[in-house]
Formats: sequence, structure tokens, C-alpha cells
Amino acid sequence: MYFITGGIGFLGCLIFMILVIIFSLRGKRCTVPLIAMFLSVFLFLGSGFLYTRTDPNVGGGDFLKFVIRDRTVPPDLSGEWRENNGSEDSFHGVLISKDTIEIYWVSEGGNATSLYWAGSYTPPPDGKEPYTWVSENDVNRTSAAQLASGERTKTFTYQNGILSYPASVLGVTTTIETIKRPWQPVEDEEGNLVIPPADDVEEETPPPSAGVLGDYDAAIKRAVLSTDSEGNPAVIITYSWTNNGEEPASAMMKMLEKAFQNGVQLTAAVMGEDSGYSLESRTQDVPPGTTVDIPCAFTLVSDTDPVEFELSELFSSSGDILARTYDLSALSQANPQ
Repeated sequence: MYFITGGIGFLGCLIFMILVIIFSLRGKRCTVPLIAMFLSVFLFLGSGFLYTRTDPNVGGGDFLKFVIRDRTVPPDLSGEWRENNGSEDSFHGVLISKDTIEIYWVSEGGNATSLYWAGSYTPPPDGKEPYTWVSENDVNRTSAAQLASGERTKTFTYQNGILSYPASVLGVTTTIETIKRPWQPVEDEEGNLVIPPADDVEEETPPPSAGVLGDYDAAIKRAVLSTDSEGNPAVIITYSWTNNGEEPASAMMKMLEKAFQNGVQLTAAVMGEDSGYSLESRTQDVPPGTTVDIPCAFTLVSDTDPVEFELSELFSSSGDILARTYDLSALSQANPQ
């Protein structure tokens, strides 16, 4: 990234310098070429400066986050770190806790460990990077480990989410780079082992059960068990709906209701006349500012699996949804009228 911007700046310097000379020889004003030349110089020197202060592979949004980060807030380095270029089964694993840093030879996919380093850890006082500290060897621990390092000190450096340090193996010293990530893999939904994402990946927040969906307020409320017109088990879910628009509207024309069991979308249930279920509230136009309760029924595919209900606008580009999960064993049976 910086080689490209630096090269563009350098070429710009040469081009606009030639233009300044040509303009001067012809007796023309050279204000614009001079300004452009100074901007090119700034681009060239600035690229070189940033190259020395940041990871040259960082670009785009990550680079912007690095530049505008709050340098008064120190990063939290505590937790597990995993060798960035290690194999799936064998790698360096770092553990930082309080004032101690430990490095292990990790094998068998994280199930076997052997101590390589145990020493002191000094937390960063602020967010300035790169941050470097010298760790003092805890000889009481490393002397009892066969594969442990015999060095008295080891220098650690943290920059751009990477913790690095030198390591010697059979007389050859290399730099180990680690990222904050758990050592052991976990199983995904299909049973495959995967490495968990780095800690800086934001966890997805579950959608709320009440809130605003476009011009409407809604809140997912109760659910009861019932049977459809063919005698199959069904669930009736009720939500409150407020029309905040300027014109009368019906929930059937404005809202989208979905229900799932085990990831399988349920079909809307056709309810019998004696079930007490009515479509009137879903189809009637509601005046602006009015709140009504809207029931919706779904045929179940399982008597035990939880039901996940989602509510959204029928036509919306925002992607906003409300959601709630129901445990069938905790639901009561509907009282037919």
C-alpha cells in the first residue's frame, strides 16, 4: 500500500518539477504546478513515515481505525494468543494474565502443551504503538521444563493487533507473530472443527423483541399451543402493533411474520372455527396512532423444538427485525371458544 502511494508521490514530484521548470523558462505563472509538487512531496514523505509506524499490509477500513483510535486507552492484551502462521495442529500459544506472560509449544490441535517461556508482563500504559516491554524469565518454572528457553529476558512488541517476539530453535532465531485467538478449535453447526474468530470481531447482538419497524411500533408478546384445522399441532403468537403512519393500514399489508423450528421455516396454519383464532385483526385497517393485538398461527413440525419468531416490515431495505424464542414446554394450551 505505502509502496504504491510513495511511488505515485515520487513520480508526481518529478513530473511537476519538470512542469515548474518549463513554466519558468516560458515566463508563465507556475503556482498550480508548485502546489501540486508540494502535495506530491507530502504524499511521498507521508507514505514513508506511515510505513515506519504501521503494518504496511494494513489498509482500507483497518488502517483508518488504526489512525483515528483513541491513544489514551491502552489495549487489553490479556487472554490467549495464537501463532499467526502456525499449523492447525502445532503452533506457539501465548497466555497473558495479570503480570505474567507464558508461551507454550501447543500440539495435537491444542490438547497438548509444553512450556517454552514464563516471565513478567507489563501492561501498556496507553494506546501508543508500537508497545514494547522486556520480560524477565521466571527460572523457577522454565528450569523444570525440557523445551523451555534459557534466556534471561525476552522482548515483546505489540502493534496493530499483533504480538511478536523472537524465538530460538536449534540455534536459529525467528520472529513469532501471534494474534489474539483461542488455542483450541470449536465445532460449527455442521460438526466441523473451526478456529474461533479473533477477539476484535464483534459478536452479533440478538434482535430485540420490541421496537420500531419503519412507521410502526411492535412488541412480540405471548404464545399459546393449539391445533390447526387438520388436527396438527400449531402455535399462535401474538404481537402488539401501533400504526404511526399518516394513513390507516392493516398489519397483513405492512408486516412480515416468520417462524422457525431448527432452522426450518414454518407454514402459516389454517385454523378451525372452534380454535378461537380470528384473522380480522390482521386484515382490518388501523387508524393512525391506534394499537391492536395481532395473532398469527403456524403449524409445528416438532412438539419439542423451540420456536423462533421474527417480525419485520413487508417492504423494507433496513433489514430491521424483532425476534423472540419460545420454549414449547413452557406454553399453555389455547382455550377454544
